[in-house]
Amino acid sequence: MSTDLTIRQARLEDRESVLDINDNIYNGRDFLPHFYNDLVNNHQAFLCQQHDGLVVAFVFLVAVDGGETVVGRGGRVRSSHTGKRILDKMFKTVLPNVYLPKLKRIAFCMNADGEYYINRVKKLEMLPGVKPAFSYVNSSYTGTLSRLVKRHTSEVKSNGVRHVDKSMLMRLFKSKSICENLFPDDIMGIHMVPYKPIDSNVEQIVSGSTLIVYSGDLENTRENSNIVRGLLTVGTYYYCKTGLVCYIDVFGNEVNDFSLHLSEHLDKIQSLPKNNIILYDVVTPVDMDLVIIDQEMRQVANFQKKFNRYFYYSKFIKSNL
Repeated sequence: MSTDLTIRQARLEDRESVLDINDNIYNGRDFLPHFYNDLVNNHQAFLCQQHDGLVVAFVFLVAVDGGETVVGRGGRVRSSHTGKRILDKMFKTVLPNVYLPKLKRIAFCMNADGEYYINRVKKLEMLPGVKPAFSYVNSSYTGTLSRLVKRHTSEVKSNGVRHVDKSMLMRLFKSKSICENLFPDDIMGIHMVPYKPIDSNVEQIVSGSTLIVYSGDLENTRENSNIVRGLLTVGTYYYCKTGLVCYIDVFGNEVNDFSLHLSEHLDKIQSLPKNNIILYDVVTPVDMDLVIIDQEMRQVANFQKKFNRYFYYSKFIKSNL
């Protein structure tokens, strides 16, 4: 790397310089302003700056699976420095110094949103050492608080859904049949972070910014069947420059329960500081029937667009850095 560039941990006082890199990413749904302070306080955020102090790149890293997997998130590079592989150099500098000796793989997500990004996905899959992990469908909607209230007041509540705490999530993880239904790829992707369904990830999954809802079997009680029926949804909530984002990851096969799950997430939205504009992202398995989910979502919001989201693993090889 050029000697006029320095890589270091980001600090709270770097906030405005980091956000100034690019304030128009993720279709106006950038989560970094909301989570920046927590990421810095947890020593997960890194930046690259010139000798004159100008911050030219940023990324934060999340260690999951007991430290065996590191996920790069929120990466951004100043337009004047694109094409110089700065993020790649940041990974190569930070990973050996911070995450060894447990680190085995790097995980990352690519959105196939538009022709340019679809072509990037195709090129990515040709790289040696890159292994596709799984893919989801992202459906985006935009709504208002008034539409949410109108739908919600007419909803019949049900006791068929459960809020999932840490102990219940560990119980679900211990059931092989439930995990095979909810996580057939052995991955629980939450807000673009792929977690293995194991106990060491529970503390990160069940956080103050999420609501986890489950409906269905708690064990295989169906005669002559190995099939467990159930639906799990994980809502992540944050504020961006456009409004309040409700990001819902969906798992399982009981899609008819989505209406009940959505009611719980609308409850959560109404408990948060009010914002008239509400942005929804609903992320579902590629083989899930979206008709019911789309019908429910259109009661509270207008459909925006749909695109595929691809997750990859790349084996970490220290000698290559």
